[in-house]
Amino acid sequence: MLPQGSLCLAHAESFWPWRRWTELAAWKDREQTLVVLPICGFSEPHPEAPLDSEERLLTDLLAHALEDVAPDSALMLPPVRFVTGPSDTCVFTVAPELAHAQLEEICLSVKDAGFRRIVFVNSSRWNEELCDVAARDLRVDHALQLFCIHLRALGIAELAPDDSVVAANASTALRRLLVEIQARPPLARSGAFVPRELP
Repeated sequence: MLPQGSLCLAHAESFWPWRRWTELAAWKDREQTLVVLPICGFSEPHPEAPLDSEERLLTDLLAHALEDVAPDSALMLPPVRFVTGPSDTCVFTVAPELAHAQLEEICLSVKDAGFRRIVFVNSSRWNEELCDVAARDLRVDHALQLFCIHLRALGIAELAPDDSVVAANASTALRRLLVEIQARPPLARSGAFVPRELP
């Protein structure tokens, strides 16, 4: 059940802010739980659309996709919204170093809570490279298991069009990816990164 008067689109059972502290404290199998971080930009399908259109699209897709993930095996964080910049054609741009640091701080907080498997689900083409770099760095530096999903790879370019078929296909693909990721085993050696030695 959604909190009264909630304006957020989310899957109620997996949205972290709607969980109670007692539930999180007693959470089982933290090593296997997926923590989903939605990362949004500020694209809009047309000039009259609000700048939060991209976030609303992504959270709606995730709300449906998380329905197929086993109960109590996934948590979704509140969306992060920025565009890697600077750019003269976009508002609210963030320097790459600052955006990287923000993602790192969020992920380290997740790690401090006992969770190690994080999925970046990104809706902005301008944030794709940053997400990939941050995921790699967090894997190497902090022994976290990171996955990246970009909406463009699911057939949605820039922002989902009004075509409901495209949106439905993207939602189905997102569901399958999350279920596949969930089935993967946790990293060995508690995620410790072991550089490969050349013969």
